[in-house]
Amino acid sequence: MSWSPPGDTGQTLIPGLHGYTDLQLIAHGSTAMVFRATQIRLNRTVAIKVLLVDDVMTTAANVARELETTVALSSQPHIVSIIDTGVTGDG
Repeated sequence: MSWSPPGDTGQTLIPGLHGYTDLQLIAHGSTAMVFRATQIRLNRTVAIKVLLVDDVMTTAANVARELETTVALSSQPHIVSIIDTGVTGDG
């Protein structure tokens, strides 16, 4: 399933995320979108944060740094755990 903003001209912002269905946009900002989805393999509800890399505000290096920081803090009780990472077909 892909998500496009209301009034979109046909350009899809989020390509299919393999292994997940029923994507519902629950939050968005200038550099990321968060979806509620079902992880097919384990049949569980998950949150998916999709970082929008534009090479100006959010670079690939920023994304890598955020991932490393989140993983380092994921043992803390108020930080979500990362269960999967990947790159969409559009990068």
